[in-house]
Amino acid sequence: MTVVELYQNERSSFVDLLNRDWEILSFLEQQGFASFQQINDRYFNNKSCCSRRLGKLLKNNYIEGKSVLDISAQMKQDGSQTLPYIMDLALNKRSKIYQLSRSFRRRYAFSDGLIKNNMLIHQLLLNDLREKIETVIPHKFLLSDPKIKVVSRVEGWRSNVIRPDLSFEFNSFKVAVELERTRKSRSRYYERFTHFSDSIYTHVIYYTTERRNLEFLIELSRPYKKVAIGCTYTPEELYHNIYGQIDLASFLRK
Repeated sequence: MTVVELYQNERSSFVDLLNRDWEILSFLEQQGFASFQQINDRYFNNKSCCSRRLGKLLKNNYIEGKSVLDISAQMKQDGSQTLPYIMDLALNKRSKIYQLSRSFRRRYAFSDGLIKNNMLIHQLLLNDLREKIETVIPHKFLLSDPKIKVVSRVEGWRSNVIRPDLSFEFNSFKVAVELERTRKSRSRYYERFTHFSDSIYTHVIYYTTERRNLEFLIELSRPYKKVAIGCTYTPEELYHNIYGQIDLASFLRK
């Protein structure tokens, strides 16, 4: 249960929020950012209806929205990386990106850690990946980084330092999912692979956004039986040091 869900009992202090509005707020709390298209695909499939509900949330200061053009300009001004994945994310310069408002986050949300320009691209890509795999991976709980950080305070087996981007959990069945946009050092990967291999996670999946990194990650993961490697373009196709090329569902049965 998220903090947003916990405070649904205070409905009298909110303006005519529907269950679906709370689901949107909860998703933004978990993921940090979401594009208009991602919210529409997940909760509406009707752009007019989606626009009206987001407009209401904006008007009442539950969320904030900026265009890709405005965000890119701000990132350029800050000296940050601009948005190179516009096509991959089905965005154009006028596309809107949403997040929880500052005032709502201050009272109800877990963390501001994801609300940073350098996390925006990663989180938008993670949204798309989550949409593709969450119906395939069995789970009772789906935890994202901010929730894992909080839960680690009361569950000693979870590291507060090395956390997966997503954790799909069903009793003892636990799947850690990581999204890699940029290549990191070998020592960094070995540290994380070793940590996850010694953890309670039953399966670990590293997805890269670039096919050219597949061979590099496959090579590094060879000593680790729990770890499989995939690409975000074909998320149900994985590579494993023992099973070779294997589909996602089959890997989860191993």
